[in-house]
Amino acid sequence: MSAVEGEPTAARIARITRRFAAPLRAYIDASMLAARLDDADGLVTAFLDDFAAARGDPALNLDRWRESGLPLRRWLVQAFLVFAREREQQLRRAAEAAAKPASSPCVGCACGSAAACGGGGAIGLEPGAFEEFERAWSRTLLSEAGARLRRELAGEDDLNAWEAFQRHHFGRAEFAEIARELGITAAEARARARRAAPRFEAALVDLVREELAAPRRRGDRGVEEARGDEEALGEREAPGDREALEAEMAWFFEVSGR
Repeated sequence: MSAVEGEPTAARIARITRRFAAPLRAYIDASMLAARLDDADGLVTAFLDDFAAARGDPALNLDRWRESGLPLRRWLVQAFLVFAREREQQLRRAAEAAAKPASSPCVGCACGSAAACGGGGAIGLEPGAFEEFERAWSRTLLSEAGARLRRELAGEDDLNAWEAFQRHHFGRAEFAEIARELGITAAEARARARRAAPRFEAALVDLVREELAAPRRRGDRGVEEARGDEEALGEREAPGDREALEAEMAWFFEVSGR
């Protein structure tokens, strides 16, 4: 994963997982889960908190993700569905334990099967809901990349570059209109927008890159040793890494254009 300079591991994980709150909620709203949950927001919050905490070891779930070889969003939505199944089973067993006599063989059972206890159908990945998840994910990345660039340009006392860029590329405003709003010439507005554009793309690429798994290969240092430094969450260049990033960027632009 790419890192914000000096960012602690736990803070980095929390920042990345917060990115998925809206996409996971979009998945729920477009899926059959919407009719099965009393508190969708609570489930998403509980899952992301559980992911970030990882029983006191913030790097644990990152290790599991890295070993999967999947882009983070794909691995995370699968982990979320497992979490939702487990939470539903826990709630069902608790309700049955409260409703059934103590002599019932199903009271307190650990069967973990909705069908065995007379529950609803299994919770599985729904393609249509996943499409909504990815659309929301692309919007979140665009927003995060924009916020990062805006902070950088503000620190350089060059907010006009951000305003010109975002008004033209996202607001579809003409440079003449932007120039009037900012009190500069149209040529200056165009130049500032062009100056910001590659930096926005670089921020976006950085965000996509940090969601690409780079599993440890044979000969890598042990997990405990590797966690001690930034390389544990850093970029691992290997044959195919560039191709994987290019494929993810192409997919991002396809999804964001839908």
